[in-house]
Formats: sequence, C-alpha cells, structure tokens
Amino acid sequence: MSTLSTPPTTNPSFSLTIQRSPVGPILATGTGATLYDFAPDTPTHSACLNIGCVYQWPPLLVSGVSQVGPGVTRSLMGTLTRPDGSTQLSYNGHPLYLYIRDVKPGEVTGQAIDQDGGLWYVLSPSGKEIHTPFTVNG
Repeated sequence: MSTLSTPPTTNPSFSLTIQRSPVGPILATGTGATLYDFAPDTPTHSACLNIGCVYQWPPLLVSGVSQVGPGVTRSLMGTLTRPDGSTQLSYNGHPLYLYIRDVKPGEVTGQAIDQDGGLWYVLSPSGKEIHTPFTVNG
C-alpha cells in the first residue's frame, strides 16, 4: 500500500460552521462542505494515508487559526500532525476530512459508507458521530 509523500491540497483558509443536512445539523466548512470522521482514526493518528484514500477523502489541513461559526465549540477543535508533516484539523478528537463526491453544501453522500478500511460518518455540532444512514430515494 503506497502512502502519500506530499501533503494533499485543501484550502487552509476556512471557518467551521454548522450545516443543515438530510441527517440533521452537521459540522461543515464555512462554504458548506460536509466534514467527515473516519472510524479507524484516533485523536492523534489518521488511518487515511494511502493515495486512494487521501484522494477520495482529502484531510482538512490547516495553517493558522480557524474561525468558528454559531454552534461550533472552539474548545473541541484540535490538530494532529500527519506523517507528511502537514497539520490536520480535528473536532472532539476526530480528524476531519472532506469527501470528493459531495459537490453541494449539506450533501452527505459519504455518510455511513464502508470504504478504505472503515466507516465514514458526519459529526454533530457536539462532535459525536452521527450513525444515521443516508440513502438516495428515487
């Protein structure tokens, strides 16, 4: 399994907000992009390291201080250092990721899917995994 040798590209200038979604209020970026947790992660280690995983699930990388919107608790924000030296934002001990297939604010197409060796979940404003499955009807 190959690992990523250079940091993935994500936009480090953002704010954390709460976004409405089909599974309820969730943690998102200031532009409404849904943020995900990878169940195999720990507060100090990302398990999404191979090229395929990082491509589908870009880690939310930060440099500097992030802004917080209403409903987001700054004290739940943290960071961890990835093996490539980049800094990934976490919330309530969950390293945060985007999902390449979410293209509109509030989309949760990666919710509760098993991919890259574990389950992916959106997070509630309190930083807890939401296990409600998301299905597309029709």
